[in-house]
Amino acid sequence: MWLETEFLFEFSAQEVLGYLFGHYLNIYVYRVMLEFKACEESARMVAMKSATDNATGLIKDLTLGYNHQRQGNITKELLEIAGGQLDND
Repeated sequence: MWLETEFLFEFSAQEVLGYLFGHYLNIYVYRVMLEFKACEESARMVAMKSATDNATGLIKDLTLGYNHQRQGNITKELLEIAGGQLDND
């Protein structure tokens, strides 16, 4: 049992397709712009993470170097004090 149904369109098929195509094009361009913005934000986040990691490593290296230098100065001063006391005896 197949029902035959007749539809009456107020607008022509060309007008409807033109209207829909215009909306489709607007939505497509908007989607492309959103994807571009998301990619840009992702690239910024990756760059900032890399910069943070590099800065953390640099701070660690500089702190280690500073501590070695400080330890060397303390050792030098102790040797000078010990050497001065030995000369006075």
